[in-house]
Amino acid sequence: MITKPLLLLAFAAGLRAATAIDADVIVVAATPSGIAAAINAARNGATVALFESTHHIGGMTSSGMANTDFKSFESVQGAFREFMNGVVAYYTRKYGPASQQVKDCYHGAWYEPSVAQAVFEGMLAAERRIRVFRHHRLLSLVKIPGSAKGQSTIHSTTFQDTRTGQTLDATAKVFIDATYEGDLMAMAGARFTVGRESSRQYGERLAGVIYQLDGRILPGSTGEGDRRVQCYNFRLCLTRDPANRLPISRPVGYRRREFLPLLDYIRRGVIKSVDEGVVRFRPLPNLKADVNDLMTSPFSLRLTGVNHEWPEGDASTRERISSRYRLYSLSLFYFLQNDREVPEALRAEARRWGLPRDEFAETAHFPPLLYVREARRMVGGFVFTEQMTQPTLDSVRAPVQADSIAVADYSLDCHGEQAPTMYHPGVTEGKFASPTVPFQIPYRVMLPREVDNLLVPVAVSASHVGYSAIRMEPTFAALGQAAGVAAAMAVSKRTTVLRVPVAELQQRLWRAKAITVYFSDVLPGSPDFARVQRFGTLGYFHHVVDRDRVTWSRPKPLGTGQWTEAHPHHAAGLNETAGEELAERWERMSGIKPLDPNLTRGQLLRQIEEKRR
Repeated sequence: MITKPLLLLAFAAGLRAATAIDADVIVVAATPSGIAAAINAARNGATVALFESTHHIGGMTSSGMANTDFKSFESVQGAFREFMNGVVAYYTRKYGPASQQVKDCYHGAWYEPSVAQAVFEGMLAAERRIRVFRHHRLLSLVKIPGSAKGQSTIHSTTFQDTRTGQTLDATAKVFIDATYEGDLMAMAGARFTVGRESSRQYGERLAGVIYQLDGRILPGSTGEGDRRVQCYNFRLCLTRDPANRLPISRPVGYRRREFLPLLDYIRRGVIKSVDEGVVRFRPLPNLKADVNDLMTSPFSLRLTGVNHEWPEGDASTRERISSRYRLYSLSLFYFLQNDREVPEALRAEARRWGLPRDEFAETAHFPPLLYVREARRMVGGFVFTEQMTQPTLDSVRAPVQADSIAVADYSLDCHGEQAPTMYHPGVTEGKFASPTVPFQIPYRVMLPREVDNLLVPVAVSASHVGYSAIRMEPTFAALGQAAGVAAAMAVSKRTTVLRVPVAELQQRLWRAKAITVYFSDVLPGSPDFARVQRFGTLGYFHHVVDRDRVTWSRPKPLGTGQWTEAHPHHAAGLNETAGEELAERWERMSGIKPLDPNLTRGQLLRQIEEKRR
């Protein structure tokens, strides 16, 4: 007997005959998430077509965001750690293992944009099952009835070559939307939202209209939702190497009056320097820097209020907004370097920097991509919220997600929506920063309710506040890795992405050195790695630490960048004696009795595992 899903696959196979490209999996956007998805789908036996609307490979990671956003190194494994290892290997081959460049790349977490792109290009080229199509913009798609009531199946997509205008039809069994904006997801009819929820919707502290200063929520914070989007900016790559430095000329359209408020902050002593006063410089190899918006500055690279049309905007709308940010970024540095009312010390500091001659040749040495921190967010059957980044009432760990396919370690972090007003001078409305603990991300955040062969690893199902901690490239890469593996499994098992067996998906991820739960002491390469990941993902370590007997503290800084030591109280402690309380808890969880409390935690896990076989 042929089941309904098989009939649909047979029907789709008949329709595919006339298309130009036919793959098992189509990935839209060569972001780190899209690259990780394509590579891992291919490694799991699928043929893949990866479509990118620009010439650029690597998304923001190779477009200036060269200071990688995560907290502890233990949290970054799998796909993004493979990329970081590639960065170290690149600098080692080119300059030698004892070179300053290898030292400056700091375990692969700092890199020049061109190096990031070269590493990504090499990773893709090594997979023979992947075909990459640059300059191909998504135009339309065709859907057919899906495998369940109310769902549909994407049958094919049409892309346009932005250089020639020619169109290309592409058919696949599974589609992955790795765009920052959720373009394929929206086109497929999946439900999504733009902007901020109210604090009432999910009970989040930081939701809606909010004024925060030094961790305090100020009067005027109504918590009301709106359609405003977290501000964007370019992540500039600048150099202080005179031999490589290009001057920042007066840009066409420069408006000095736009920067006069900056003079007032300087005169009042609010801003005393360029670095850590106006913007934040993070050092890169070869005398370059990643230059970012400085959240604590009242006047920086961010522009509020001009990007709200971006998420649902067409290509021309996005180009207009991107051009506005580009002009603003260049104008800010031109002003700091040349305006006579800027103190000479600040002008001299700013004049040390210029555009790098050896980066971004196709876009006049300026980064090609605007940093889109947030756009559309899918609304699936499960919505990731602020609470899922915080310790539970009875643990030092974040809530257990049994279907976890990724781990993130970053703070709740929003650069704001509205410019400061007289009510709260110097405070950008919507800006917040709040600590988290390492948290799990469930498979469900990538699954739309309306489409049965689509995975969304970037514009995931999350609230505005929850998304603010997810929205980092290492996390997107981890989600992309899981999406790629899940897509290949759906193809090989002839099922939908909704019915992929998550336990097997997790096992494949562990074999690929990805993590689904955070531990500070059992990492890939350990003989206990998969076992600890399996039991930890199920919550076995959620209560090994009594939160009433420990003092919470932030992880200690490493002394370089934003990174920290491993999170306290998140060790597996396999060599520690289990004790009666933990042995009894694991008996209840496993259904296996008796467990000897005098054994170590590691011995008990092995015993449970053996008795389950």
